[in-house]
Amino acid sequence: MICMKKTLFAVFVVLYVVLLTGCVAKEESTDMPLFNSVKTVGKDIPISDITDFYYTEENINYDAYYQRYRFYVEDGKHMFFHETRERKDDYGPCTEEDTTLTGTIELTDAQWSEFTEFVSGGTVKSREDSADAGGTGPWLYLYWKDDKGKYQQFAFDSYDTLARFEEFCLELASGDVASDTATELTPEDEDAEQNTAHAIINPMGESLKERIDVPAGYVRTPEAEGSLGDFLRNYRLLPDGSPVLLYDGREKTNDSAVCVFDMHLGDKDLQQCADSVIRVYAEYMRATGMEDKIAFHFVNGFLCDWTSYKNGNRISVNGNDVSWKAGSSATDSDETFENYLETVFNYASTLSVECESEPIDIAEIRIGDIFIKGGSPGHVVMVVDTCECDGKKAFLLAQGYMPAQQFHVLKNKPDDPWYYAEEVTYPFRTPEYVFDEGSLMRPCYLQ
Repeated sequence: MICMKKTLFAVFVVLYVVLLTGCVAKEESTDMPLFNSVKTVGKDIPISDITDFYYTEENINYDAYYQRYRFYVEDGKHMFFHETRERKDDYGPCTEEDTTLTGTIELTDAQWSEFTEFVSGGTVKSREDSADAGGTGPWLYLYWKDDKGKYQQFAFDSYDTLARFEEFCLELASGDVASDTATELTPEDEDAEQNTAHAIINPMGESLKERIDVPAGYVRTPEAEGSLGDFLRNYRLLPDGSPVLLYDGREKTNDSAVCVFDMHLGDKDLQQCADSVIRVYAEYMRATGMEDKIAFHFVNGFLCDWTSYKNGNRISVNGNDVSWKAGSSATDSDETFENYLETVFNYASTLSVECESEPIDIAEIRIGDIFIKGGSPGHVVMVVDTCECDGKKAFLLAQGYMPAQQFHVLKNKPDDPWYYAEEVTYPFRTPEYVFDEGSLMRPCYLQ
């Protein structure tokens, strides 16, 4: 799933609880034996008996979308199906013609086990009246061997489990996209790729420019000392092979990273995709004496600037209105800077970052540019290095994601993380997100 902001979660939780608890159960017919008691998965329903699970989310209003995930057993195999439909700038419901992504994969035993861990402890009951009417969902149903009921409404044991399950589904679907778009290599191609890997990736490199070399024939684009490009190329990386960690210390399950930036993350689920871009620009401006430029808009339009914050002012939130108030003594310490960024992370998102950026052409691409889809959910990835050869450009992409996780360089081709501008077509696929035409933009923070 995708960069939803923290301020929207509370609304989602309320709607989710109402959908699951606010309806009156009914039997659809007298000849359909439905159970009335609540059953617990793993206790009343054996994990080994699960045969089918559906997750459906749909918005029929403006910017309509439809998302379905299905886990099921077929001929003794554990399967996963995903389908995404989108109707941008229009109302729903979405139809098959609006399908933007779909696929079916056979799960490994480990992946199926992870799925069953999510549903274990959840509860199932007979379908409630209008359980899938109104709102956007998600609507959840679980089926098992010898189940005689037609509709078995499922609920996860907590909202946190639901959120982690959605992340797991997104990673499975993203991995399916990567496998579908990968090019089948001949043995000769594989040898060439391996040689390229030895030439491009230097496991001993401690910075971005030392870890990832340019492709054969390319040179890095000129970057002035003290520029954003110079700052990112010299940014320290974690040791080669380091996994991407989530804010709570867990390892990210989808392996989409070439290398991981040694960047502060924190122990809160705040620094997601847009927040990572904000941090890069904020750290750069602070490190190069441009602190007066550090300012980011909240989604509601309020401009939260570092100068006001370090002078002791703090924000006051009243509904959708935000204002400054005197709240602390003036200090520009590292701790105060981190507190400032957390404040921004709470109220900024891909929506606000997109509003602070301008569209550019792929021919103009440079370090600091972004591919972005503003929304809830939305996503953004950042150009962190560029190189060129005879007028042709290539670039590296990096991202944070949800839940909050370490900023990392994304994979592209096998053993070659560079994206080649001449190969970019839309929809533009990255390991975990697909961007539409017009998504390449340049943030205005340095203007």
